[in-house]
Amino acid sequence: MRTRLALLSIFAASLTAFPALGRAAGQFRINAEPVFQGLLNQARVNPVQVEVQNSGSDARGFLRVSGGSGTTSYPIDLPRGSDKRIIVYPTPQYDNVQIDLVTDQGNAHAEAKLLHSDENGLHLLLITDDSPGELGFVRTNGAAAQPGSDTQTQIWDMYSKPGQSPNRPLGYHGISAIILGPGAERMTDEEVQAVKDWLITGRTILFVGGASAPILQDRRWSGVLPAHDFHVAQLMSSNVLANLGSSTSPSATVTTGAINNGALGKKDGNTLVYAEQPFGLGRAVYLSFNPFDAPLNKWEGRKAALMRMLRVTDGLAAGSYISTYAPVETNINMYRGYGGMSRISYSAFPGAMPPGSIENDPFETKLPPTERIFFVLVAYFLAVIPLNFLVLKKLKRGELAWFTAPIISFIFACILFTSAASLYGAKMSTVSSGLIIAQEGNNEGVFIGSTQMFIPRAGAYDLKLNQVDSLTEGGTDDMYGARDDENSDIEAVDTGEITIPNLSANNLNFRRIGYRQLIPISKQFHVRLQQMSGGGLQCTVTNNSLFNLTKAQLAYKKQIHEIGELKPGESKTVDIQPAAPGETNDLSPGDVRNFTNRMPRAALTGALYGFRPGPQLGVDLAAKSTINFAMFSAMEGN
Repeated sequence: MRTRLALLSIFAASLTAFPALGRAAGQFRINAEPVFQGLLNQARVNPVQVEVQNSGSDARGFLRVSGGSGTTSYPIDLPRGSDKRIIVYPTPQYDNVQIDLVTDQGNAHAEAKLLHSDENGLHLLLITDDSPGELGFVRTNGAAAQPGSDTQTQIWDMYSKPGQSPNRPLGYHGISAIILGPGAERMTDEEVQAVKDWLITGRTILFVGGASAPILQDRRWSGVLPAHDFHVAQLMSSNVLANLGSSTSPSATVTTGAINNGALGKKDGNTLVYAEQPFGLGRAVYLSFNPFDAPLNKWEGRKAALMRMLRVTDGLAAGSYISTYAPVETNINMYRGYGGMSRISYSAFPGAMPPGSIENDPFETKLPPTERIFFVLVAYFLAVIPLNFLVLKKLKRGELAWFTAPIISFIFACILFTSAASLYGAKMSTVSSGLIIAQEGNNEGVFIGSTQMFIPRAGAYDLKLNQVDSLTEGGTDDMYGARDDENSDIEAVDTGEITIPNLSANNLNFRRIGYRQLIPISKQFHVRLQQMSGGGLQCTVTNNSLFNLTKAQLAYKKQIHEIGELKPGESKTVDIQPAAPGETNDLSPGDVRNFTNRMPRAALTGALYGFRPGPQLGVDLAAKSTINFAMFSAMEGN
């Protein structure tokens, strides 16, 4: 009997010590599937939907997601009987994403199989309730030529459903254009805002009309749509479509409207066929017809017409503009230890504040030349061994070597220490650089940039990140959201935003992270463009933030209006005389006028002094940081 009781006690103890063996057997079911149907390139964000079911005791833990580009943890609570769906955002280098559920009630594992395109290209995403495949006509054996271009551009079609699409801009980083098809009006508010934040960074969105188009009546898109007052009409054979598609078009039922002030479009008689307007660095395009419905789905010119209106390669210009102020850096190693950091070239950022004189500035400290360290070490070994012993032997006082050797070592250590003395006296500090992109009327702006950190003492630190959407260690993430952290020791936690609650650092540690951060902007700045009765324009810029906008300028078409400094609480009004659009071939990729030339809108630019993005760690060296700012106007009176 005692033997049996002992065995039962051991078994019960084992259940307590190893819950995965006792209580969690079969408790969890986990399934992982790609959010997008279609082929994405490797090394781009590829959202995965993870569904977790718990049929046992209440559990708490996290999903650990890895796929060749680092590991991210997603906290999760699983009450008994729960069935939860989470979208995770890996950037796989290979075809598989590993997903591990780790809880206090046991573990489970799943693997998401991802299909990737063999070549790079541009990806079009159709958000619709309909079956996938409707956009397949853009492909020709996997490739499509851009109309009017001599080059072949790889075009890939992707699909997702409203209500099941990414609710963060991070999820769309690998997409060049989004088409809102039938059913897209059922997108959640979070999905709509994510697409808007993605759009202002230089992408394209397309609204589809047709006989029934509820999406055009969705108030959430009112500031994005290039037309208003929509109604159903009959479009007979259209000269506009015939020119776009190089083929006679059939008659069709369309949802037409009135074009916005500041937008461009084409009409057949009184019927608006299509229109477009800018939104941040991106474009919003509206079609009165539906290319996926009969009879236009049989029209041989629909592919050429669609590609001409989308102009998906326009996003490359936005990428060039962003990289001027937030340079893309790849294959950057970790910045560990003294002297291992990469220095910012402040001349690369127009409007940069001068470095100034900062006491014990760790980012200005330089290692002594290698030759100097070598000669100091050679001199040390010569002094401490042959010279020291020879002199003492000649003086017949060899026993003093027990005292002179440590003294000589201390002297040479002081010589080397003086080279890094300023680092030992420096405070924990950060320096940031990058670009804020914003659009009047959009709730959020996007900061794209990087922060260098100096951590003087070893330990674990919470970087106190807020609303960071994507992150890479070593430099800024590129326009596709790729991460360069295959060997990173950063433990990122994703709670709907990226945090780093436990960064491990050594003494005199330099680290650098690149990130995209959402910035609440709607109440901070305003850029309002208004048509005046005399034919001119008036633009009012307002700074309601706590920071000075220095070297501020207002760009309109090829004009530049100097504003100077825009202080907190200050508004200024600029009178603008319309000018011919002109050509922009002579402008550098970093000139904002590349994005104001085609349509009447203004852009407020400058350097935002004192604003601190990213890590809230130690002291911010504001005089060395360069936060560039670009906010685009909306036309009043639409």
